[in-house]
Amino acid sequence: MNQGEGNGTIWIDFDSTTEMVDFCDRAEPVWSGGQSSRRSMTSFPDWFESKLFAFSDRELVVALRTAANAVRQTDMPFIQQRTFDRDLRTALRPTKFLEDKIIELVRETELGPAGFFRELEFLGTRTWAEAVDLARYGWREGREKLFSLSLKHPPFAIEPVRQAMLDYAGFMPDIPEYLSGNPEHMRDERIIMRQSGNIFRFHLSAQVNANVSAKQLENGGAAVVSLIDAMEASGCRIELNWIAVSEATKAALPGPSLIVRVRLKEADQPLDMDRLAFWCMHPGATRRMEFAVDERLDVEKWYGGNYGRAITDPVGIRQHIPEDEILLTIGAGFPSVDSALAHIKSQLPKDIGELVDC
Repeated sequence: MNQGEGNGTIWIDFDSTTEMVDFCDRAEPVWSGGQSSRRSMTSFPDWFESKLFAFSDRELVVALRTAANAVRQTDMPFIQQRTFDRDLRTALRPTKFLEDKIIELVRETELGPAGFFRELEFLGTRTWAEAVDLARYGWREGREKLFSLSLKHPPFAIEPVRQAMLDYAGFMPDIPEYLSGNPEHMRDERIIMRQSGNIFRFHLSAQVNANVSAKQLENGGAAVVSLIDAMEASGCRIELNWIAVSEATKAALPGPSLIVRVRLKEADQPLDMDRLAFWCMHPGATRRMEFAVDERLDVEKWYGGNYGRAITDPVGIRQHIPEDEILLTIGAGFPSVDSALAHIKSQLPKDIGELVDC
């Protein structure tokens, strides 16, 4: 792990995902405020109660806490949206405590089931421990989604290299070779593995805006993994780095840009599809793991509360990576895998883009 600052940036580099996960899981956060990375979404009542700090009316806070406890005792950890009002009234009725006021407040704010499930999708996992497990060992469900998507959408393919050859059998005779008496006088072709003396180095920015859904992120990540898989299968050597660039958004206190980088794959490493699926496709990679890195850096005065603004524009990211390395971005997410494949192909250098079929 390397860490430093300069030229208006604070940066931290990890040599592997294991090093990054260990740093996040073992080092204590230095932020004093809210820590989204460790937010528990294990049940609706627990989440509901965690929101109470936002209300200053003491009587109302007591009422809301009573409501959370009452719901918890109904043994309904995930109340359904369509029956929420009825279920909450049923839970509150024995308490006789500000029932109408609580129902109105819950309906008018993000405290209902819709808010709970929206935040669960945003974070990607119910608990921090679940995110750590996925980051360490990979996202098997994501790999299965990749396989399912590859059946529905044509993935990237690298045009094979065909080499002409003479053999005992083939598609047409070579007359001069036949007349010379060469028994291997038939022309044929064989497909050979494309070997590259150079290593292709990629940087992936999987950061997306807060309003991008998990599905839109998955589509973009799936296109990236498809590209890397196709290039590796064709004989290319791929080094893949993951990068997150953020800028402070507190106008009263301008702060440095924050850069988090981690090596996902060395050029000589085989593909680990489960692990790549998490880091390229899962919202927990940024909204759990990257947030956790932020919380362990002395940047709360600039980034506390909202973690700054994710830089998704390639121009803003490019200045933080070497000029000769290839940058792929997911940005605003994609409504379909087909649109993601086309976008990723458009970001490739011409010599690689001409080889890729999508």
